Amino acid sequence: MRLPHLWIVLIILNTASIAMSAPVVGGLTGNGANNERLRGLTLLSELNCTACHETNLDLPLRKRGPELDLLGERFVLDHILKFVTSPHDVKPGTVMPDVLGHLSEQRKLEVVSAIMGHLVGQPNHTTTRRKIERGDPREGEKLFGTIGCIACHRAATDDEGVPLGSPGQHRRLVEFLKNPLRHRPSGRMPDMGLTHFEAVDLAAYLRRRDRTPGRMIILERAPAEIGRKYFSVFGCVQCHNRPDADRKSYAPLSELRVDQGCLSGKRGAWPQYELSQSQTAELKTALELHSKPLTETQEIDLRLTQLNCLACHQRGEIGGPSDAKNPHFTGNDSNLGDQGRIPPPLTGAGAKLNPDWMRKALAKGESVRPYLHTRMPAFGETNVAPLIKLFSEVDKSDPIQIERVKDAKQAKNNGGKLVGNRGGLNCVACHTWRLESAAPIKALDLTTITERLRENWFHRYMRNPQHYQPLTIMPAYWPDGKATLKTVLDGNTSQQIDAIWQYLSYGRNVRAPAGIVREPMQIFVRDETVMLRRNYQGIGRRGIGVGYPAKVNLAFDAGQMRLGAIWRGDFIEASAAFRGQGSGAVHMMSRNVIRFPEGAAFAVLNSAEQAWPTNVARRLPGFQFKGYILDDLQRPTFAYEFKGSQITDRFVDRKESNGYFKRDIKVIDPPDGLHFRAATGGKLERVDERTVRVGRTLQIQFPSEPIIRRKELLFDLTGTTELKLEYRW
Repeated sequence: MRLPHLWIVLIILNTASIAMSAPVVGGLTGNGANNERLRGLTLLSELNCTACHETNLDLPLRKRGPELDLLGERFVLDHILKFVTSPHDVKPGTVMPDVLGHLSEQRKLEVVSAIMGHLVGQPNHTTTRRKIERGDPREGEKLFGTIGCIACHRAATDDEGVPLGSPGQHRRLVEFLKNPLRHRPSGRMPDMGLTHFEAVDLAAYLRRRDRTPGRMIILERAPAEIGRKYFSVFGCVQCHNRPDADRKSYAPLSELRVDQGCLSGKRGAWPQYELSQSQTAELKTALELHSKPLTETQEIDLRLTQLNCLACHQRGEIGGPSDAKNPHFTGNDSNLGDQGRIPPPLTGAGAKLNPDWMRKALAKGESVRPYLHTRMPAFGETNVAPLIKLFSEVDKSDPIQIERVKDAKQAKNNGGKLVGNRGGLNCVACHTWRLESAAPIKALDLTTITERLRENWFHRYMRNPQHYQPLTIMPAYWPDGKATLKTVLDGNTSQQIDAIWQYLSYGRNVRAPAGIVREPMQIFVRDETVMLRRNYQGIGRRGIGVGYPAKVNLAFDAGQMRLGAIWRGDFIEASAAFRGQGSGAVHMMSRNVIRFPEGAAFAVLNSAEQAWPTNVARRLPGFQFKGYILDDLQRPTFAYEFKGSQITDRFVDRKESNGYFKRDIKVIDPPDGLHFRAATGGKLERVDERTVRVGRTLQIQFPSEPIIRRKELLFDLTGTTELKLEYRW
């Protein structure tokens, strides 16, 4: 039955009276910021005051509100209506202001139904029937309590943390949990790296926690243009981006009067936040001092507070799990003490960590601590890039004089001996090697040390571990700078540490130290293609390795929908993916792996001069992996979606010329301006009119004219439904 002019809406009526609650900002709970100005600046940011009131300070004081394009699909309309009409009743503690509080109840319903008509459009009466995966709420509750959700959100039994909103429709909630940055791009709800089935279980738990009765009412739906007008008039567009709505100008922060408007405590035609007295005082302090620049250290604290990093990590005197949340931080190796359950401190992080590793950890959620149950979330490149730069600029340590072992072979041999258990320091007694362990303790993996750490910090830490982490179980092998082992490199402290560093710098590409017994688990390819979906270096957990009979191999990134790597020869060594915790990376069996750029392989550009998107998040907005189809030789054709276009991506191995790949990309309904980035490199050289050399060895052949710019090889797919390429190396 079609009802083109009516909204049928279920209004949630909570039978218990709901007490008003001041806005809850995650970073200001627990052991978060304790400085009044910092707390006030955080409120300016998280309440999004600068969405209306501009500031001349170069500070991250504005966040993007949730994306509304899928609003009607994710939430049932009853919740939208009730929440917008009275946000503080429906979700006590929300940072969403009540912008309609000065209107009568009838007028509120008229305005909200009109806005809903603008946002949601005509109700969709033709839905596709799908089997709903119900999930196990008991498993979801375990996830909620262990992987880090509870660090920010309230548990069912306490009131510390950000309150949970309405879970919405089950299928859409699952999609949200798998890719929250798509809906909330400001990173306040980061990507927890959930598998599909984990998201299904967690959604089942969240829906079980939300059981609110209601009744049915019917509202007249206003024309969409009226809703568009109200969306601007009542300030919704200030926080929520809509290209078809006009933003208004308001007084800048420097001209605000605290006895009027939002901070006055009075009711009127302005947003009502239900601020507490302390929050009002903190905001006033921030406004009084807002023209005073922050130091770089203060800006770091502000950004950590905004993203609520301090719920898990301590930096200096602030942050770390609160007393209420601390018991929820657990691990699977009690031998490591608190280091085996509490995420590491961020004190001195810039002096400790390489910027590239910080980017992987903060933007993509890379982690090297499988013994922690709490996961490192992905916040997205845009949200953390300034923080990475600030860490590097603020956290400095004096350079230490390093006495090198000049002979590389001598350094490698002595470094391996020191790490092992035959006449060495027996580091393998506690640390894993390629995630393999010789003892019950499984501390940080040694093969990632030089990828993550700065060499200067490593030398300082090795001399005095307790200075950096007083409760560490790491022994001091060079107390007061003097080596306890005199038989290696004549007991020279600096050379011993340098030898260890040089040995570890080979990563996985060096013989394991004595004490680690590890049989290889090599996967061979014979007469048909072999696939393995696992964690691949440079790609992550959504990697798909494919080995072909022609002795050419590839790794595909199903998170970013891109070709990640190609190599010739044997396929993979996969023991790290199956032993221990099973979270290790698969090793590609070649020293000459050709890697392709991280980030989107497809983008819509307005012109050939427009810069390529720099987002390298683990899952990119606009993309959706659809799986793959196997042919008779088990060769996959990958299928994915980008901005509504269906794309198939097929690789065929050829034995001629020592083996190479033919690639066939087909696009259904490509949008105008669709471009494909085939490669980037230090040097792109035109071999002939249909071939480009990338770097030293890779040659890409193509049938149509490419765009070569700034070391990028692009193809304009506007009006094109197929692109055929050859990869030879």
